[in-house]
Amino acid sequence: MDNPGFWTIVIMGCAFLGLVGWDVYVAFGNHVPNREDTISGIVLRWSKTAWILPYACGVLCGHLFLPASPLSATECPRWLCIGVLLASALMITSIGVWMRRRAARWPWPVQAPLLLACGIAAGHVLWYQLP
Repeated sequence: MDNPGFWTIVIMGCAFLGLVGWDVYVAFGNHVPNREDTISGIVLRWSKTAWILPYACGVLCGHLFLPASPLSATECPRWLCIGVLLASALMITSIGVWMRRRAARWPWPVQAPLLLACGIAAGHVLWYQLP
């Protein structure tokens, strides 16, 4: 236990292999294969009703894959950070209100990429990864 970085990698690797193994079993090895029961199928189904899920995935991607830069909160003015957060929140809220008023299904091809991109920007600016 002297090297927590090593054990973090081991745990991440085991979790990844376990999830991929389960997903492959559900997709191909199950007696009644159903692609809607895979991890990706369930996440897709959830995201069609829980429109915050693509935004949250974008925030996580912006945090994990974009290191700190001049746009990040380290050197970025606070007003810009607050503006990005407010713009993201306003966009998500307006989409949710629009969906409720229409009582329609999730307009997936248009809204999901916008939510994902907005989440990536918010994750990069507000929850940056130190290099």
